[in-house]
Amino acid sequence: GTLMAQTAHHRCRVEQEETGDVNAPGMETTLASIDLHVHELSVRERVARGDEYTPRQTHSGYCEYDAALTPGARLVEEFRHQEDGTWEPVAAAEAQQWQILGVNYLAGFPQPHTQVALDLHRMGPVR
Repeated sequence: GTLMAQTAHHRCRVEQEETGDVNAPGMETTLASIDLHVHELSVRERVARGDEYTPRQTHSGYCEYDAALTPGARLVEEFRHQEDGTWEPVAAAEAQQWQILGVNYLAGFPQPHTQVALDLHRMGPVR
């Protein structure tokens, strides 16, 4: 847990689609808070992984595993980690959102063994 506390840049909530209505899905919070390190993929990495998912993977995320982290779930940023070690709240209009495309266990990763890599799609503009 202390490793993620030192390297996480975002604190997010996890939301799942509440209904099957794709035109107006209701979202339910399934995990109130998770610390997450997000890495933006380069254009070359996006093209290389382009056929794996629809929508295309734009970011990778690293965090502690939780059962709420399932493909299709949405991560909504609530806090950003500042250089002085504090967590600053993010206004709802400025919050980044990512859709989870895949969850991959990190083989051979040192303790704790609950670290996962998330394949993410940024919901909103991506450079």
